[in-house]
Amino acid sequence: MNFVDKLGNFVKKYLSLLVLIGAAISYINPNIFIGVVPYFNYILGFIMFGMGMTLTKEDFVLILKKPKDVILGLLIQMVTMSIGAFIVVKILGLQGDVAVGLILLGACPGGTTSNVMSFIAKADVALSVTYTSIFTFIAPVVTPALIYLFAGTYVQVDGVG
Repeated sequence: MNFVDKLGNFVKKYLSLLVLIGAAISYINPNIFIGVVPYFNYILGFIMFGMGMTLTKEDFVLILKKPKDVILGLLIQMVTMSIGAFIVVKILGLQGDVAVGLILLGACPGGTTSNVMSFIAKADVALSVTYTSIFTFIAPVVTPALIYLFAGTYVQVDGVG
């Protein structure tokens, strides 16, 4: 267990640097990481497990004590991401599939990446995981509604379907 603790502390301490090194390597030679593509889901699972190991029960107890903050944060996330994507579409004059794709990206919940970025920034990872979990749970209703609202002029949206 001593090795696992040391490895966890190393990754926690140097994660930002490791991410930058990995990004630089993949920018210089993108083919170097082709071999990991089949294992990507496992890698994401390992990353989420590792971040989960840094969280404590007390982190989530604090969130449960502030449900209004969680609801407000979710609303802000849904609205700002969707409106932000819509504004970018309008400013850049994007059309068709590209416009709908960007709006869809803004209307979807965060995922592993947003949680990792919260971890790297030393932000409230428990809150980020909470937002991601709740938004993912309500996404089957919220995402089609947001797409209908912001992308309805680009594509026909059957929200009920």
